[in-house]
Amino acid sequence: MKAKPKLRPGSSVCWNWRDLVVTGTVKRVYHERVELELRGTRYVRNGTPERPAYLITSAAGNDVLKLASEVRRAK
Repeated sequence: MKAKPKLRPGSSVCWNWRDLVVTGTVKRVYHERVELELRGTRYVRNGTPERPAYLITSAAGNDVLKLASEVRRAK
């Protein structure tokens, strides 16, 4: 099985949210546990070198925190 290509700041990504596909751009990559407060809510992701966490700015301008398993490279 081929490994997923690593994403880096500036990479375009997308993910499913409800019945929509949301797009965004990676702002930062975390290879360790990260806790961020976004829009008044605290989010925690346990990033690792094999499965990093990403801070992403959506096309709508909202910041989100996602694990590598939750996103894919946008086409």
